[in-house]
Amino acid sequence: LSLGGGVSITELEPVSGIPESQMANAYIGRIRFDSRWEQGAGDHAVEAQFTVRSASESLESDFTYKSYFAQADYEYRRSRHTVLASALAGGIDGTAPLLERFTLGDSRTLRGWNKYDIAPAGGDRVFHTSLEYRYLGFALFLDSGSVWDPGIDKRVRAAAGFGFHSDPFFMTLGFPLNTDDVRAVFTTGVRFGGISMRKY
Repeated sequence: LSLGGGVSITELEPVSGIPESQMANAYIGRIRFDSRWEQGAGDHAVEAQFTVRSASESLESDFTYKSYFAQADYEYRRSRHTVLASALAGGIDGTAPLLERFTLGDSRTLRGWNKYDIAPAGGDRVFHTSLEYRYLGFALFLDSGSVWDPGIDKRVRAAAGFGFHSDPFFMTLGFPLNTDDVRAVFTTGVRFGGISMRKY
């Protein structure tokens, strides 16, 4: 179990040049839990964290907001089999800059969806769940989640697909499930580390 905190200093340069720049400065607090253990023939790993960001005029920030983000990941390994489960949720009160708003639809979340089809400018609320089974490097996954703003009906989206993982290389082919379009999204890249926490 660990606690952390600090200050984030960010200067934003708008595309139009008006205003010339804006500051998005925030206090950050974080609590994190990490546990790994063996039980029987399997290995277990759990990571969870809760992060709060608070931007205020006391830091000479042009934005005033509070952001809350929670995430938990579970991993079970036995012989050549691996099960991964994850969940996240977040919310923003106030007016946050674009880079702090939540998005889904990338190489980890709602695989099969494009984030620009879901919420191009992001949202102030988010939740996401994922379940994945791997045998050696081959994987099957099921994702679901939603990103929205308060006062707007949220739409829950789902995706399923398969992929291949060979650290640090990965590739996935995801299919959106609850849409009228029949399409697939192929993603490939390099990713370092096992279970890892990140902001979505």
